[in-house]
Amino acid sequence: MTSVIQRHTVVQRVREWLGEAERQAARIQEHLGRLGGEECSATLQIHPGRVRAYLDNLLATLAKGGTRPRQLLQADVERILVHPVGEGAKPFARA
Repeated sequence: MTSVIQRHTVVQRVREWLGEAERQAARIQEHLGRLGGEECSATLQIHPGRVRAYLDNLLATLAKGGTRPRQLLQADVERILVHPVGEGAKPFARA
C-alpha cells in the first residue's frame, strides 16, 4: 500500500514538473516571438559619412601592404550578412 502511495506522489510531482516546464517553454516562445518582431521591424540606417570613413581607412590600410590588412578585410567580409529586400521589379540586397 505504501509503495502505491509513493508512486502516486512521484507521478504527481512529475506531472507538476512537466506542467511547469511546458508553461516556461510557452513563455520563452512568446518572448522570442516578440524579439523577432522587434528585430524585423527595425530598419537599418546607414550613415554615408561613417561608410566613407571606413572605406578611406580600409584603402589606407591596404595601401600599406602586408598580410595583416588582407586578414582583417577577410574577417570583415566573412561577417557581412546579405538580406534580400523587396520582391518588386527592382529587388536589391541589404548587407
